[in-house]
Formats: sequence, C-alpha cells, structure tokens
Amino acid sequence: MGLLVGANPFRNPGVVAKMAATIDHLSGGRFVLGLGAGNREDEAIAHGIDPGRSVGQRLDWLDESLAIVRGLLDGATVSHDTARYRFDAVRHAPRPVQAHMPVVVGASGERKGLRIVARHADIWQIWLGPDEVEVFRAKDLVLAEHCRAIGRDPGTIQRVVGGKLVIRRDRGEAQRVFDEEVRVHGWSGAMLSTTWTGTAQDIAERILAYRAPGGERLQARPSRPRWTSRRSSGWRRRSDPWSRPPAEARRAAG
Repeated sequence: MGLLVGANPFRNPGVVAKMAATIDHLSGGRFVLGLGAGNREDEAIAHGIDPGRSVGQRLDWLDESLAIVRGLLDGATVSHDTARYRFDAVRHAPRPVQAHMPVVVGASGERKGLRIVARHADIWQIWLGPDEVEVFRAKDLVLAEHCRAIGRDPGTIQRVVGGKLVIRRDRGEAQRVFDEEVRVHGWSGAMLSTTWTGTAQDIAERILAYRAPGGERLQARPSRPRWTSRRSSGWRRRSDPWSRPPAEARRAAG
C-alpha cells in the first residue's frame, strides 16, 4: 500500500515521515513510501511550490530529503541544516509498525538519480516501454556500479519496471483503445513510450523479457473506463466492457 511515487518538493520531509508512520499504523504495517524528485515542474508552479532551478537541483533535494525521512522512520534524532531543510533535534514517536519501512525511489538518471537509489532505496522503480529491455539492462549495470562505490550489495534493492497497460482480447481493439486514450488525454512523450498495448499473451511475453536482466516486478497502470452522460441513453461505457458505472452514476441515469 502506497503511492508511486510522490513528488518530493510538495512536502517537508519531516511531514512526509510523520504521514508515512501514521498510514503504516492505519494499514497494519503495510505502507510503502515512494518518493521521486518531481518531474512535473508545471504542476509545482501551478500549486505555488518552488520547483527549483533544474531537475538536478530537485534531485539534490530528494537526496537530502530521503536521508532525513529514513532517519526519522528508523527512530533517529535528526538535526540537519542546509539552505533547503532545517531540523533541530527532531524525533518522531510512535515509530512505524514496520521495523524498516520500505522506500521506493523512482529514478532513471544515471549520474544522480541512480546514485540516490543506491544510497536510499529498498525498491527502485523505473517507467519503461515494453521493448526497452536493453535500456533497463544498461541502467541496472549503472546502479550496480553506484552500489559498489558505497559498499552496498546491489541485490538488496528490488527492481520494479512500470508501464501503463492497455490489454484487450485482440490487438486491434487494444490499439483503438490506446488511440482513444491519446486523443482524450493528450498524451505525449513518456506516456506514449511507456504504454504497453496488446493481448494478455503479448503483455505476458514482454513482462517475461525483463526477468533475465533482473526485473522482479511490474508496476502496472491499467487503462481505465471513462463515462459520459447521454440524455437519451443515460450513462454509457466507453472503453472497458467489464466495468459498471459507479452507484451515483447509475442513480443519475435512472
């Protein structure tokens, strides 16, 4: 149970640690904390949050933040004083239910991002397309080098590949659903390149291709149904033949 991954600039790391511990108690010790540098600069600006000068600076902030969060979750008394974060002998109680709460770091940059993964992550998550196995293999080798540089066993980090799945009974229907998603949501860039489209068998074969170079899990974002109101026919399903509209939609449709 968790989010994959939260944008670090949005919250003070002490608040993040406190929230994580609270959710861990509410969930009976099932929370997994996910953090990334925050790749949507426009989203931060829209909310009045400082996005920093560059991705590089946000990565530096993430590195700092993860060290603070890890210390607080593990019961340490944290003092920290930089231009970005200031903590004066902070200690949280109660601690999380889990003795060691897993931390997911979403990163792909070879110079900074994967070095941060090596330092702080229990789980490394990277968004990739179905045919980017060699990209994954190359980045995994870089991560291993960063681990060795700090004396960490690369095998202590779980590898998770992420992608958006559009699965239908035949490839043509899957492609039509994908094209409609692109049209409705205005996808571009990474959303296009990290969408896996096809039949269940197609997707299964592509998942298995990631096993040999070390991929351990797939973090899937499935395509979701969309609902539109039609005066003549009530609520009509648009993309998912197995879903029903929410109860409030059914009531509105009579």
